[in-house]
Amino acid sequence: MVSLYLDGNGYGLHTRLSLLSVVNALRLFFPIKDDKE
Repeated sequence: MVSLYLDGNGYGLHTRLSLLSVVNALRLFFPIKDDKE
């Protein structure tokens, strides 16, 4: 039921955290200047 609830919000909580972790790691190893800064 928790998974369905999280999926209903668009992205699963764990999925969002995982994506953020991956993005942060990539930015650390490969510094990229984003316009959203």
